[in-house]
Amino acid sequence: MQQIVAPRLQVDALTCRIGAKQNANIGFIEGCIEVARDMVAYPLVSAFAGKGIDPASWIDAEFVQLQLDLDEQISEVMADTRQKLLENFDAEVHDRLKVSLAESRESLSRAEDLLWRISQSVLSASASFNTATRTFRLSGDEDLRGSDVNSDFYLGAAGGPGQKYRINHPLAASVIEAAKATKTPRGILSFDYSAWPKTAASLQPLLGLSGWLAVEKLTIKGHETEDHLVVAGETDSGLVLNAEDIRRMLLELPCRFTPSSDLYQLQRLTKKGLVRNRNAILNSLADRQAEWFEFEIDKFDRWAEDQRHALRTELKDLDADVKDIKKRARTAGALPAKLKMQRRIRDLESRRDAAWRAYDESARDVEVKKDDLLDRVEQRLSTETASEELFAMRWEMV
Repeated sequence: MQQIVAPRLQVDALTCRIGAKQNANIGFIEGCIEVARDMVAYPLVSAFAGKGIDPASWIDAEFVQLQLDLDEQISEVMADTRQKLLENFDAEVHDRLKVSLAESRESLSRAEDLLWRISQSVLSASASFNTATRTFRLSGDEDLRGSDVNSDFYLGAAGGPGQKYRINHPLAASVIEAAKATKTPRGILSFDYSAWPKTAASLQPLLGLSGWLAVEKLTIKGHETEDHLVVAGETDSGLVLNAEDIRRMLLELPCRFTPSSDLYQLQRLTKKGLVRNRNAILNSLADRQAEWFEFEIDKFDRWAEDQRHALRTELKDLDADVKDIKKRARTAGALPAKLKMQRRIRDLESRRDAAWRAYDESARDVEVKKDDLLDRVEQRLSTETASEELFAMRWEMV
């Protein structure tokens, strides 16, 4: 049996040595198993000869068991490789990928992650949070909680004890309103890029620099009410920051806030940036309204043309029927036949007259509906805008 057992031990040792390396290639491990399967097949044929054992079945059973034994090790290597890959992705790449870590933890959407962090801040004195499981329990007397003390909540689709916590949950709505009502004091924001687990090529040139940034809320009231955050920022040397970098700095980077009683005046470029970005939002709204108007007009014109085409087709068919009956009436011999055809002609002419009246009424109806559409467009274009400064800060990147 030494001749039979030795190949199994050799394959075990080979795969264990390969699997012990953190950067092991799973495809290479499985390839080694297949090569080893072929290597041991020939000696087993002679070893099992005359013993009633099918070497191929025995080999398959043994290697299936071997793969089962290595399954946990392979899964660990794959999970570790995936984690290292994700950690070295640029943050801009993260934003463009939908990564699912079903074997380990659920990947939260950006909105859920923001809700989680806001809730931690607002409910810090009245709830205990478990970041690893994304669950928390209310434990204090907080007026805004909207839930009983000792209520459990979980965030995300993975499940957990208690109620599912989502943006439209009453507690979440109270938390968001409380956060919106919080006044932001003046101070300095120190962004710690080195402590951020991600990377962003556009932020790296800002290391060691400082400057200004501001955020305002733009409210557009019209057919629908829209709220937008307008951001602007610059370095002390006058380099203008783009909106996406400011968003990433404020919402993702680790940050330390240092209060200051100084009243900062926004730099000229930052003010211009707010105006420019505010106008960009308004121009985008105007473009969407123009696109909607073109869509509605095109849809209306197609409907009106369908109405006219159907009526014209009916009129054309009636005209053809009248001409045909008149032609046949002239050649009819007997008076009863002529009389019958004349009555048929009179009936068709009455229907044709009614069709013409319907055509005229349809044309007037089209005009009325078009006037209504233009009135709705005019109302939609009538908007009111209001701006509210949320905060203006000094910043530095370390």
